[in-house]
This record gives sequence, C-alpha cells and structure tokens, in this order.
Amino acid sequence: MTRAPQTSPPRSPTTDWLLFGGLYLFELLALLALLALYRTGPHATHLAFLQSLSGLLFLGSTLSCISLGTMLVMLAVRNSRNGSNRWLFALVTNLVVVGSVIVITEVVLRLAVTQRGIGKELNGRLLYPRQWEQVAARYQGILEQARMQPPYDVAHPLLGWTIAPSRTSANGLYKSSVEGLRSPEAGVALRSIETDCRVALLGDSFTFGEHVPYEQTWAHFLDSALGPACQVLNFGVGGYGIDQMYLRYTEEARGWSPNVVVFAFIDHDVFRALGIYSFLMFPGGAMPFTKPRFVLDNDDLRLLNLPLISSDEIFRMPSIRDLPFIEYDWEYRATEWDRPGWEWSTRLYGFRLLTSLYPLYEPARSEIASEQLFGIGRQIFRRFWGEALADGTVPLMIYLPSERDFEQAPTWDPVGVRLLRELNIPHVDLRPCMRQVGVEDMFRPPQLGGHYSEAGNRRVSTCLLDTVRAMVSTSTAAS
Repeated sequence: MTRAPQTSPPRSPTTDWLLFGGLYLFELLALLALLALYRTGPHATHLAFLQSLSGLLFLGSTLSCISLGTMLVMLAVRNSRNGSNRWLFALVTNLVVVGSVIVITEVVLRLAVTQRGIGKELNGRLLYPRQWEQVAARYQGILEQARMQPPYDVAHPLLGWTIAPSRTSANGLYKSSVEGLRSPEAGVALRSIETDCRVALLGDSFTFGEHVPYEQTWAHFLDSALGPACQVLNFGVGGYGIDQMYLRYTEEARGWSPNVVVFAFIDHDVFRALGIYSFLMFPGGAMPFTKPRFVLDNDDLRLLNLPLISSDEIFRMPSIRDLPFIEYDWEYRATEWDRPGWEWSTRLYGFRLLTSLYPLYEPARSEIASEQLFGIGRQIFRRFWGEALADGTVPLMIYLPSERDFEQAPTWDPVGVRLLRELNIPHVDLRPCMRQVGVEDMFRPPQLGGHYSEAGNRRVSTCLLDTVRAMVSTSTAAS
C-alpha cells in the first residue's frame, strides 16, 4: 500500500489577517505608548501622569500591546506546530515594510527640515526636543561676538539688561546718551539740558522705538509737540516686562525728578514678569541675559534670584535643567527639551515630528500659576503708582496696543488693563483712539516684530498729547 503524500494544512485567511494586521497594530500601539510616555514631564509623579490624558493613553496602549502581543505569539506557536512558516513570512514582510517607511520618512524629513536659531523647523513648526547643546553653542557665539564688538544692550546687575551709555548700535539705527537713554546722538548729556519740566517714559521696545530711527519714535513726536519748555526722556528698553519698568523707575528715572512719569506697557509685558531667561522669552532673538524675578511673599513682592547669574554662566551649564530657578520661568517647558534617557529621540525626525504635532503634557507648576501672574502684576502696579505719587511725580498708566489687540474680538480684555481696573488706578487704553483712523499702516511687518511704524508712533503721540499736557500743567502748577 502506498502512503499518500503529506500536505500542509490549508491556509486560513483569518489567521493570515490576524498575523499581518496584528503586527502592524501592535507596532502602532507600541508607538502610541512611547509617545504618551515621552509627553510626561520629568518632575511629574507617577500618579499625576497616570491621571493625565497622556497617562491614560499610555496605560491603555500598553495593556492593549500586552494582550495583542500574547495573541500573536500564540498564533505563531500554533502556526509553527502545524508545520507552516506563514508567521515567519508575516514577520519578515512586516519588518521590511516598516523599515522602508522609517527610512523614507527620515530621508524626506531631513531634506525638508530647516535650521533656525531656536532649533530645527518643518514648515514653520519647531521640532521637539529642543537641544540645549545647540542653543548654548549659538549663544556662546553671540557672547563672543559681543566681546569683539560692544553691543547696544548690556547686562545690568539688577535690571537684567539695559542700554549702554554713549553707544551706537551695530546697524547705526539706535544711539544712546551718556546716561544710557535713547537719544538723537550718541554721547549727548541729556541731564545737562536745563528745563523746568521733564516727562519720563518707561516701557519696552514699543516705547523704545524698535526698528525706527529716533526721529520716528512716539517719544520724539511727544517731545516735539510739548515744545522746548518740557524734556521727554525715553527710558524704554527692548524686551522689558512690567517688573523691569518698575525697577528702572526706582533705580534710574526717579533720580531725574520727572514731573510726569508714563508707564507704557503691552499685554505681553505682564507675562514677562514671570520670566527669568531672555533666550526663552525671545527664542528667535539674540538676548543672552537673565532678568530679575519677583515672587509673592505674604502678599508682598520679594526678588528671588539676586545676584543674577551671568550670561557666560548660563550657557556653560550642562543642561537647561541646571539653570537656577528655571522652574520659575513662565516660558520653560521641560518636555520641550532633550532629557536623559531620550537622547536617541533627537536622531529620529519622524518621532520628533509626532511629538511636536500636539501640545506636550506638562505638570502644573505653582511657581507660574495664574495666581502668581495676577498677584505679582497687582503688586507691581500698586507699588509703582504709590511710590511715584510719594515722590511728587504724576504717574500715567498707558496701555499700548500691539497688532494682536486689533485681531481680537471687541470684548478682548488684556490682563494689565483688567488689573488696573481692579485696583482703581486711572489709566489710558489707547486702543479706541488708535482704532479711529484704522491700523493698517501703524505696524511694521511681522518679521520686524510687528512694532509701530512711523505712522503708529505718530498716532500714539497724538492720542497721548492732551493727557500728558494736562498732567504737566497740573504738576508745574503744584510746584
């Protein structure tokens, strides 16, 4: 009797589908679990992480991976016992397909990604994690350049940074007086000008007059409109928050005994009071400084980080996490930066893109809670207002609109304006006045920071003139 030839058991389409599809699903679930794990901050507790959306995704993906992986192993074992190698074919096919997709994705992304000062970008989107080593190297180069060519802005032990005295900027656009104020000519002594009336302007780059010559700043227009009997002093410094404006008043402007002191701020200046490191506040800029940081202490203000760490010390640190008081910086997000154990992730652009598509999970920090923002803002406004009055100076609080203000709904209520209203401090919101004539030509292009153009600066001066003139008259009459 002849034996019938042995044949392999018939293939099951269901088994093939489970093997092929299950492998891809397993890898997708594993990737989701890895992405969810990556999103947790290094300072988050396990419980806090598991209670977050990322934690729930990690838990669900991990449990699904375990269940699916167990099923795939059982299928492969049963397939092998039946004398079939379909499981091996499915595995090899899967590895070839997935490997090809990864390689092609990496090649395409590396060709499409561009390098900017703040990191690598894809079509304007920053790829996380940001790499501290690269950021530190960039700013070390900026510091080295500053040693060869003295910059217009220099470090200050209390204010963080200020304008260098008797200096002309590298582009020739900005000049400063011997006192370190913006001026029409470098080295002019503004204090030596005899006058019975002085108006001091405190503010940031919108007051300083970023990207326009001195003759096109609203400080100059206001000075011209008030006439030779009154001197307008521009204490504005680019990048300042309301805390630095207040400190510049107490440290410098107060000594000029101004008749009127104008405290001019934009919405972002309130948030800057919760910042420490300028390279985080202005990631595309070239500011390597540390700024002072107030904290609330029994509902009062206390400076946290004096003496300020120097620029050289900042960028010699081995990691951004080693910077003093980094957890107090409003703009710091731990999950945006490379961290121990995840070094490999910086080399996989596909993974970096996936982690950059959605906001990263960041544990809440009490140091930057909204209570701190509002509490510090209130105290700074209250202190400035009270101290200016005690000094015999008439204070004027001004809200300067940026282009963003006119893109908001009419009901938009900036934080600083809201705080002044709560404190019953008189103030002038320039939005209605500037809106009357249209705002299309009042701002510079976005690549120039959206600051005021000559038309915008002229409009600010026009909107303020009557108010300032009335306050000057009140002050001079009282004296």
